[in-house]
Amino acid sequence: MDIIEALKREEAKLENNAKNAVKHLGILRATMKFFGGSAKPKLAGRKRRKMSAATRARMAKANNRGGPRFEPRSPRRPPRGNSPLSVMEALVMGSISVACYKPGPGCEEALLALVRNHLPPLREQCLVTERASIVMRTAAGTIVEMFEWVSQEAIAGAHSNPAVLDLWKRFEAVRWYETPSNLPEFQNMFAHFEPI
Repeated sequence: MDIIEALKREEAKLENNAKNAVKHLGILRATMKFFGGSAKPKLAGRKRRKMSAATRARMAKANNRGGPRFEPRSPRRPPRGNSPLSVMEALVMGSISVACYKPGPGCEEALLALVRNHLPPLREQCLVTERASIVMRTAAGTIVEMFEWVSQEAIAGAHSNPAVLDLWKRFEAVRWYETPSNLPEFQNMFAHFEPI
């Protein structure tokens, strides 16, 4: 999928959203600019300071003495890498999800394998952030997973995404969902789980 085309489609959707249009258009246009697409407003960049010959000579001398190395500052980069997903996630607030999976009879290992490997396909579809998930087990054996969707729009889009629907079909074969409020651990003020 062409990133610029996807971002342009997203831009058209956001123009119709009056409540958050200004905020989200700025985010989208900054991302498009980062990936070489056209963006209407110019992004304000920091001017790089030029070093004088005397400063360069002092730095070279200090570096040759074996002391701490002096490096010129690198240009500002988006946090957490340069992937399209990390740029968007640096600019947009995500949505944390808590999913509770009760393994079917004899399916705990299959369920654990699916849970361990289900975020990469969602990342390929730019639906979840790079934030690591937290996976844990209740005393009764229910698997609880916490992960972050990129946005509410990503959650809505997942329900019609063929890759996600295929993933969810594999989950259906080995588990059923549990509502977090039905778990005894969530009835306590401080819930404790076994880490996985």
